[in-house]
Amino acid sequence: MSQQLESGRCLMYEDNIQMMRRHKEHAKHAKRPHDHRLEKKSSEEENIKERPGKQQEERDDVSLAEKNAKGDEVEEFLVERPSVSKDKGKTKGTGFEDLPRKKPAAVNSKERILHTKESDISEEQAKRDSTTSQKYKLREIKDDMFNLKSIKMDLTEFEALDTYACKVAPKSTVQKLVKELLIFATTDLEKIRVMWIWICCHIEYDVKGYHNKDLKHDGANNVLKTGKAVCAGYSGLFCEMCSLAGIECTTIEGYSKGYNYDVGKKFTGDADHAWNAVFLEGKWHLLDSTWGAGHVNETCTKFTFKYVEFYFFTHPTLFINNHFPIEEKWQLISPKISLKIFENMVFRTGEFYDIGLTYIHPDVQAVSTVNGRVIINVEGQYPTYFMFNLDGKKDCAILTITKYGMKLEVLPEKTGEFKLKIYAKLWDSKEETYSFICAYLVKCDFIDENFKLPTAFHNPLGPSWITETKGLIHPSHPEPIIYCEDGKCKIRFMLNKELSFTSKLSCDEVKLSDDVMRNHVFKTQQGNWVEFKVHLPAAGLYVFTIFAKERSNRSPSHEHMCEYLISCRNRNIHWPGFPKIFSSWTDGCELVEPLSGILPRNQMVAFKLRIPHVRKVLIHGKTPCPLTLTKEGYWEGKCYTQDSKYLSVGVSDKMFDTKFTFALQYKISDH
Repeated sequence: MSQQLESGRCLMYEDNIQMMRRHKEHAKHAKRPHDHRLEKKSSEEENIKERPGKQQEERDDVSLAEKNAKGDEVEEFLVERPSVSKDKGKTKGTGFEDLPRKKPAAVNSKERILHTKESDISEEQAKRDSTTSQKYKLREIKDDMFNLKSIKMDLTEFEALDTYACKVAPKSTVQKLVKELLIFATTDLEKIRVMWIWICCHIEYDVKGYHNKDLKHDGANNVLKTGKAVCAGYSGLFCEMCSLAGIECTTIEGYSKGYNYDVGKKFTGDADHAWNAVFLEGKWHLLDSTWGAGHVNETCTKFTFKYVEFYFFTHPTLFINNHFPIEEKWQLISPKISLKIFENMVFRTGEFYDIGLTYIHPDVQAVSTVNGRVIINVEGQYPTYFMFNLDGKKDCAILTITKYGMKLEVLPEKTGEFKLKIYAKLWDSKEETYSFICAYLVKCDFIDENFKLPTAFHNPLGPSWITETKGLIHPSHPEPIIYCEDGKCKIRFMLNKELSFTSKLSCDEVKLSDDVMRNHVFKTQQGNWVEFKVHLPAAGLYVFTIFAKERSNRSPSHEHMCEYLISCRNRNIHWPGFPKIFSSWTDGCELVEPLSGILPRNQMVAFKLRIPHVRKVLIHGKTPCPLTLTKEGYWEGKCYTQDSKYLSVGVSDKMFDTKFTFALQYKISDH
């Protein structure tokens, strides 16, 4: 290969090295939790001694098919260990290994997922399973699933080898390349790893060859020379390298769900993808170097190098989510699944697993709305940011961030079928872009006319770990929507930072200016808590947004902190705004009464408020009315509204000063 081509790839190699280092750090510092309730069985129990009879297998197949058809939870799979004859690449079953209990999860182009979830086992079921307890190596399975691999491995042990593989320059022949790559590889696993990493770092997907077979680069030496290949070239080169390294390897063809997969697609005809399996430690392991190297865009016109660890020795129960082999035996699970079940699995990418996500529901890719909405739940191991779009629209769902995942309530604006795509990235990720993690086909046959999302709101809604990192903790309302049939609510947070606040209230159905709407929110901030009282001017669905900045920040701008939807369907609600606030009303002040900014004419009105650090408080109207400071620290008193247009609360920090500054101002009703 020319020196120019080699130098042109240097930057891409370095990017992949950095990507792999992040995977190692992820594995080292973010170990997934282990379920200590699952006790490890003795080595004799872990050996598989017998295969279920034919009748039992048929019953399992029927049960699996029925449950998948209904979208129910699928029970255990058994990993089958076929062997390939070296000359013909044929397979025959030699044994079984358990797979974990899981929710069927779906698949996608470089994405696949399968959740595992432990279900309760009844006494009767436990007794029935006791005769084959040797088949269920629960602890080992659990470890395998959390590691996402078909064999236990510590990725951090590959760091030096991976770095070396990425830096080895292409050679004139595959034989010379393999010889140099294996210099530091001492085990078969290390040999497989170093060859896999080299391909992922150096071979670019051939987008031109994908669209024009005449331009496609076939044959291991041709792929090595050009540095480009489609899936057959990737798998063929890997097979050739394994052969030279003395590793038993085979190429598998089948259907796949990749980055350009069209959600809801039915698979027919010839295979559309190829990948590999290698034989190590008595069983077969699955790999896909094409998807491990990076991904293409939806039109398959551009390839991006982005290393995906997930596709190296992927656990078969995860691999099946987006790889369906033409030859059933290469599913490496038992009972086998049908093509129909594969097509209906939810579409997840390798990035879904790489960022630590473990659960998604629904676990079928085609979902229908109920009462005009459908709810998607995703959970994982670490705090994660999420984004979505529904046929390109980002304002037709409510996104709520949970501790390690999210809840997405999708509300299509019209009936029909829509493609939902979900993206995510870890909270501490240095990546600017979000990774595509899963997709659904949403079918909507009903629109809830009583609940329409506002035109101006921002996801995610409600408090979460994101608001906690910004200083707002222990929210009074943890849910994103507040329902208040009386038109009033109080939203309260504890604070762990010194913050100053502002807020905004808006509603599509209520045509009032921003200044008027601002008077319908009253903030009280004392010590380590802040409270927002909201009195709605009319029925409707409101957006309430809280902004804040640190007190030490001299910038006039405030950061978006948290956003709620406030719903009131009571058409009899017409609350007036709060009193107007002036500069003397500062943090630490508290208004108990009157809360209404409009006072009745010619009536005696009681006042109770807290204004610290002042010597006098006076109600200014037609006749001044001083308030008295109580032992509890409140200024209290009564004032007659008379014929004044306004009543103002004035304060002075000097006992004998006749000058007052305003803190609050009330209007007097005309009636």
